[in-house]
Amino acid sequence: MERLCHEIGGPAECRVIAAELHNLRDALLVTNRLTWASGNRTIWTAPAIYAAQPDGLPAVNCRGVEALRLLWDLANMPDNLLAARQRVQNGQLVSEQVRSTPATPQQAGGLVTFSIHKSSDIEVAQRNYVHANGGTALLKAASSMVHTLLSA
Repeated sequence: MERLCHEIGGPAECRVIAAELHNLRDALLVTNRLTWASGNRTIWTAPAIYAAQPDGLPAVNCRGVEALRLLWDLANMPDNLLAARQRVQNGQLVSEQVRSTPATPQQAGGLVTFSIHKSSDIEVAQRNYVHANGGTALLKAASSMVHTLLSA
């Protein structure tokens, strides 16, 4: 991801470090397990797409499908990365927070949220890169990153 961000001229704050990715993976694994258990079952909420240790925490490496999910999340859900960054700074993991929260009787309910936000810095860098180099160049850079990621 950092290589692609650098290639398209993205700002430094758009670059992601390993600890942030691990924290994001932890959050996705926990929330998707809960989502799956509640009956909302899709390929993206299937716990089996995540590489996990026997204790349920994310493994050191991730699976190919999980890597694609992470890339999608980074591109489309920038607030998730910001939350992971904050948790890294505070030394927190979602899995630890869930384990330390006492179980309560389940209640039926729902939550609807929405937000309107300006384009992220990485979206602006992507548009500028496409304007200067064309969409094919961006596709090649992204394909190279995915190939490198999946062949590691």
